[in-house]
Amino acid sequence: NLDDLLVIYEEEAEDWAAYMRSIFQNDQPEKVLLYNLEESTIEHLPALSCYRCKLLILSQALLDLLDEMKMTFLVRLLHPPDNVVILLCGVENSDALYELVPIQRACHELFADQDAEDYFSVISQVIYQRYVPADSYIAYEEFVTPDDSEEKEEPSWDIPANSPSTEMEKISVLVLPKRMSCE
Repeated sequence: NLDDLLVIYEEEAEDWAAYMRSIFQNDQPEKVLLYNLEESTIEHLPALSCYRCKLLILSQALLDLLDEMKMTFLVRLLHPPDNVVILLCGVENSDALYELVPIQRACHELFADQDAEDYFSVISQVIYQRYVPADSYIAYEEFVTPDDSEEKEEPSWDIPANSPSTEMEKISVLVLPKRMSCE
């Protein structure tokens, strides 16, 4: 049972979390969960790990909130990086997050001054890509050993014709304000 979008935020960014949910309001809103990081516990991880896209609203307040338990929580939750989107809200870049939380720097990034269409496009792309569950993520390089003498077949990344991504053009879009302030 997969859900689509997990929005991780702290209290000061609650309006942003609600705004992100409203962008997907017409696209099965029951598959969007707003998750306040201040209430995080390790027991929540199994349920949260099943989301196709994990959107972290990165603000200075969230960085200030991070203690060792929350950093460990994020390390376990924010992978694989292809399934993670970081929305920079009131911070210039994600460097401080990567210094505090040792996750791969391959996450998608969005900025607070982008349009709702940009948010919808990037997050939809993550949701409808071929999903790799977080608990089964293994880097491709681990499958190839230097002493393999026979050629290995490359994995196929073709999207089947009946995949949800081929129907992406049919998704209805809710018209929202072009910008929302981070302050």
